[in-house]
Parts: sequence; C-alpha cells; structure tokens
Amino acid sequence: METAFTSDSLVSLPPFVICQIWFLLLLMPLVFLTGGGVYGGAPVWMVFCSLYVCLMLTGKVRFFFVGFSVLVVLVSYAISFLYPSLLPQHTLTIAFLDSLNGVIAVTLLLSLMVVFQASLYEEENRRSREQAKEIEFLNQAQNRFFSSMSHEIRTPINTIIGLD
Repeated sequence: METAFTSDSLVSLPPFVICQIWFLLLLMPLVFLTGGGVYGGAPVWMVFCSLYVCLMLTGKVRFFFVGFSVLVVLVSYAISFLYPSLLPQHTLTIAFLDSLNGVIAVTLLLSLMVVFQASLYEEENRRSREQAKEIEFLNQAQNRFFSSMSHEIRTPINTIIGLD
C-alpha cells in the first residue's frame, strides 16, 4: 500500500490532497502573522506542513509544493522582521505557552505519522516475504517437474538406443 501519490501533474492528484496542501500552505502565513510570528507556535507548524507535503507527494509536484512552502516561510519571516507592528505582541508567558502547545501537538502528530508509515512498511515487508515463499515453492515444483520429465523421457530413449 503506497501513501505517496506518484503523479507529476497537479491535475491527476485527488482533489482532497490539493485542498489539504493549499489549505496548509496558505493558512500557515495567516496563523504565523496573527499568532505572534517567531514568538508563537506557528514556526513548528510550518515545519510540519513541509514534512506533510514531502510524505504525501512525489516527483515534480513535491518539488513545486516544497518550494512553495519554503517561499511561504521566507515571506512570513520577512514580514515579521520588516513590519513587526503588524504582529500582535505576546507576553513572555503567552509566547512560551503558545510555542509549547505547538511543539507538543506537532510532536504527537509526527509520532502518529511515523507509526503509520512504519506499519505500512511492515505490511509491505510481510507481503514481500509471503511472495518470496510462494516463488520458492513454485520454483521447487518446477524443478521436481523437470527432473521427473527428464527421467520419463530418458528411460524410453535409452531403451531405443540400447543404453539400458
């Protein structure tokens, strides 16, 4: 079972994946700028969004969305740096709690993603081992067939040419 979509065009991706990715990449600057910028919990969520994009997509589409994600981060940080008055000012306590909540939530989500990916990997390994066993069984059956056929063909031929 494959989790990444192996497509090189945006058109053939399932609409829900496109919606999720655009939602994440367009919502994150808003959350970043309204949540205190660098002093809020949004930076760690931006890392999570980039990882999500990398896990869900492959090929040229992945590079496009990862590049777009990096651009979103750069623009968000630039706005935060150049126009600090646009961002709400957090107290040290609120900034600490916001950052802590973000780190805990992203850690839990990343852990779930890793567990899910590991379970998919284990399932693929199990299937691969079963197929290897089946191939080995078929190989042995083929060898038995050819050895018995060889004997069945050799016996009459040996009799005809007088080697028996």
